[in-house]
Amino acid sequence: CVDWFQLGITVTEMLTRRHPFRGNDHYQTLRNIVDKHFVPVLRITKSMEISPDVVSFIDMLLQRDPFKRLGPAACG
Repeated sequence: CVDWFQLGITVTEMLTRRHPFRGNDHYQTLRNIVDKHFVPVLRITKSMEISPDVVSFIDMLLQRDPFKRLGPAACG
């Protein structure tokens, strides 16, 4: 199975050069991942020319619930 959640993080980083869960330090970034605190992709990409379809794609990959996430739910 593919780690669809990680793919969402990777695509976000490739397009924005910013981790969607970025904290002030490495520990805070990890806490943000565990505690589900992330910067919405629309806010990261506000000043960039990124298609709304791409933003929607990333949002679907970053869904916390594996059964709501884009990709096969069986991999959850």
